[in-house]
Amino acid sequence: MALNSVYRISILGTHFGEPVVNTLFFRVSVVGTGDERDNLNSATLATNLRTLYAACLSNDYAGAGTIIQGVLPVTPLKTYGNWVTAGTVVSASLPAQVAAILTRKTLTPGRGGRGRIFMPAVPSSFQSGDTVGFGGPTAYNNWAAEVLLSRSSSGYTYIPVLFKRKAGISLDLNAVTLGTGLRTRRSRAYQTRFHRRKRRTVGSI
Repeated sequence: MALNSVYRISILGTHFGEPVVNTLFFRVSVVGTGDERDNLNSATLATNLRTLYAACLSNDYAGAGTIIQGVLPVTPLKTYGNWVTAGTVVSASLPAQVAAILTRKTLTPGRGGRGRIFMPAVPSSFQSGDTVGFGGPTAYNNWAAEVLLSRSSSGYTYIPVLFKRKAGISLDLNAVTLGTGLRTRRSRAYQTRFHRRKRRTVGSI
């Protein structure tokens, strides 16, 4: 594939028996050798991106695999092993419809330059009334900082981006911030019409 190709990582899991999906997007800024999907998988394995994600989740969450696919241009998907085996916070999770919100920001103003990540399996130990408290801000902010980092493997460099599906463009991220409130989740079930709401899964846009 070429310079500036964009790839999506779909993080698959289950929470209380329901499918959970979150997505990250990366743009190729330096071309190396080998399969870009394999190298992106290796690049994320070699960092704290996965372990810090698990540190945001109750151990009620179970990993179910990872899918990497080119979205600009579209390429075949490839399935990999579990991103995380389970959440590592030893605490019962809040009800499945509750999520913590991370906002991805770019230099493009307005809603078109933002996207949200709905973090599932919120540990009850992270709850302070209707807001994120106690150890929650530290865990989420640590992962948010990791999301902003570029990744490298086999000569490839991948830059984190926000992908705008309708416009067919990517926007480089410059911030990922935690919202203080706990929210009712949106539906983002993998491979459905905008991840159909009837599936009731946490996800990201």
